[in-house]
Amino acid sequence: MDGRKPFRYIPYPMRPGIKQKLMLAARLGVSAGLIWFVLRRIDLADFPDFYPGAGYRWLLGALFLLLALQVVGSWRWGILLAAQGIRLTAPSVFIYYIIGFFFNNLLPTTVGGDVVKVVYLKRNTGRGAAALVSVVLDRVMGVAGLVVVAAVSLALGWGRLTANPDTGRFAVPLLLMTSGLVAGIALFFSLGFSRAPAEFLFRLIRWTGLRARAENVYRTFSLLREKPAVLLKTFAISVGIWLLIVIASWMVYRGFNDSSAPRRIAFIPFGYFFLFIPAIGVFSSLPITFAGWGTREASFDFLFSSLPAVESTEAGFLALNFYLIFLATAVLGGIGYVFKDQLGFHREESGPAPPAAGSRPVNRDYS
Repeated sequence: MDGRKPFRYIPYPMRPGIKQKLMLAARLGVSAGLIWFVLRRIDLADFPDFYPGAGYRWLLGALFLLLALQVVGSWRWGILLAAQGIRLTAPSVFIYYIIGFFFNNLLPTTVGGDVVKVVYLKRNTGRGAAALVSVVLDRVMGVAGLVVVAAVSLALGWGRLTANPDTGRFAVPLLLMTSGLVAGIALFFSLGFSRAPAEFLFRLIRWTGLRARAENVYRTFSLLREKPAVLLKTFAISVGIWLLIVIASWMVYRGFNDSSAPRRIAFIPFGYFFLFIPAIGVFSSLPITFAGWGTREASFDFLFSSLPAVESTEAGFLALNFYLIFLATAVLGGIGYVFKDQLGFHREESGPAPPAAGSRPVNRDYS
């Protein structure tokens, strides 16, 4: 035996209830409303004129860059899993990761990709709390990387942003958004590593039957205090990921600016992508629409069309094509989900696993 657990087929991770279905319907409704609003501001008849003679080498480069980011993102999550004592092979982590990405971005289901990863990991390893902590921290580190890119870009580009009255009206909202995210990240870690707020929460839920599970999750999370190198490494990876996302969006723009097509996107200075794309990432992640549909397009429209000579049609076209290339990478996760049985996607590293973060044992009964 090589120490690996036998693969168990799980046909579907969760059965959604009425509440989840209503929430999904509401988010789809908000998405539809925002997309309708954006469509009223743009001229769809002009979209075909952007494609003949477009710089497809730029678009192909953006696609490969976003595919590479899936590998880098799974590497970050794998580090967090290993810190919790869940040591999967790199291909296994990657398949888990892209399946979650597929559910998050391509399927209008009530089951989010993060939930899919947690449920599959819990059923295959028995480490529910560790799986949950790794997924939550992966999200938080992603936001932390976004905050750094947004804050540095805002500091360096403040003069350019405020010099133009059309873009200057976004300066204070972007500053408030960035400051709020900084405060939120700081609050998350201060509360997560402090026992007093956790005890207060435990007292509030002591009659619900959830206290034991909540304590287990908190204990698993707090043990990461003993591994600051893990947090620093995943934070640095997150900063790199957001830098590459900004560059990928600029490459999509270049594909339709460096073009001989009948219609081209007007000139957009490179620095504005660093100012606007992190903000668009925040707005798109708000849980009021499905997969950011509507909020992303509206954000592209309002921000980029505030630039001189950039029309709403051009901003909307840029948003559409960036998202289409983004979705093309999510298709890989759909392939992984369909063929997960043949791939045997849950594979643990051979040999005895090192202890999880910290020295105290973690309860493995999460049922």
